[in-house]
Amino acid sequence: MSILISEDLKENLAQDLKQTENNISIITAFCKKEALEYIDKQLKDKEHLTKRILVRFELDDILSKATDLEIYDYCKNNNWKLYVQFNLHAKVYSIDKKICYMGSANATNKGLSLKGQGNLEMTKRFKLDEEEKMQIEKVFFDAIVIDDKMFNEMKQQVETTPHKIATRNQWRNEIIERNIKSYQILFQDDFPINDSPIQMIEDEIFLNIHKENSIEEIKEKFYHTRIIQWLVNLLEAQENKEMYFGELSEKIHNSIFQEPKQYRKDIKILQTKLYNWIIALNYDNLKIDTPNHSQRIRLI
Repeated sequence: MSILISEDLKENLAQDLKQTENNISIITAFCKKEALEYIDKQLKDKEHLTKRILVRFELDDILSKATDLEIYDYCKNNNWKLYVQFNLHAKVYSIDKKICYMGSANATNKGLSLKGQGNLEMTKRFKLDEEEKMQIEKVFFDAIVIDDKMFNEMKQQVETTPHKIATRNQWRNEIIERNIKSYQILFQDDFPINDSPIQMIEDEIFLNIHKENSIEEIKEKFYHTRIIQWLVNLLEAQENKEMYFGELSEKIHNSIFQEPKQYRKDIKILQTKLYNWIIALNYDNLKIDTPNHSQRIRLI
């Protein structure tokens, strides 16, 4: 396993892309058309490849130009299958289900250092084992494929949304509801950075939550995040609709996609922050109490 920084990432990824024989899978929060064109250039004369990409594709991402709306047509015309998962933050490049790049680099000009001075990115390059291959497959299974109907609804909303403020916009409910599925895989970045939504030191960028948001805005946005939807679905599947802290810790540990695997003590830190947010935001259907000296979370 090696850690690559910025230009080294670009050079190593280009070499591996040129050696691709069967398939490529990309998971990226943000995506620019020019970056996809660059990747396709490395895959020149390999029309037989299976290519798929999963993006966050939030409304604010498009309004702020972090992601190009045009990637839909580009993917459609260049043999890419385009998936969407709101609240996505992960960045993964899987080549032939053998080599994997995972770190901070989005499929953008700055993320891949395609023009001028790119972002300072750190990415691990490693060989995938069978469990990790399955985890990536589950991530795509959790996502949905954008079709013409969904894209046209998105495009219409983009065209009718004022572009002055690109920090508080969300897709209409009917678009959001299409993207809510029973998630099976979690990422560390699905959990809050801050200990509490009341005293935020920094923005929760991957949650699309900002310090200037009101508590009601934060409450609504956080409920639609991947971690909360995963938790609600998990509790719904329990006979008594509840789980104790240790039991839930084990579920998180088994579901989180991380290389290397998280230590249990790190899982408990993530879980504690999650509980702090749920308590502070006081959801009607999620309650945390402490019977028998152990925290319990219940779905009401």
